Amino acid sequence: MILASLKEFSYGLDRLDDVATTAKSGSAIMRFYFNSLYQYAVGFFAVGGRRRLDIVMRELGLGTLLDPTRQILDEPLGETTFGAVIKSLRDKLLVHQSFRLDTLEAEVFRGFDPEDPETAERIQQLVKGLFGSIKDLYVSLAMAYPEAL
Repeated sequence: MILASLKEFSYGLDRLDDVATTAKSGSAIMRFYFNSLYQYAVGFFAVGGRRRLDIVMRELGLGTLLDPTRQILDEPLGETTFGAVIKSLRDKLLVHQSFRLDTLEAEVFRGFDPEDPETAERIQQLVKGLFGSIKDLYVSLAMAYPEAL
């Protein structure tokens, strides 16, 4: 099941790369793929209780494979971490939609301005790093356990 979910994420990331060659930044299709990938990423590491990917991987003795991903999620961002930001975005925008900007500013963008060019670039690099590390995890597990595919 872990490998299947990681494979789905990897497929979505590949499709996003394909779509990005023709779709405009911020278009509905780009937002769809980004939002889907965020859902997966947050589901792997921040929701789901004892079924979370990081907990299951540790129980299987494979927790060190998650070190690069954990490092990205633990990156400080304002008064919080990158992992907390993407969880809040998922909670406030994707699952329990709040269309109020003041809610986003108060609960998601704590102590940083996502519109600041330097911060926006940093967030973009963190997202790229997170998505890439999850895909790398899939590749590592797929090579180690091809029978699970």
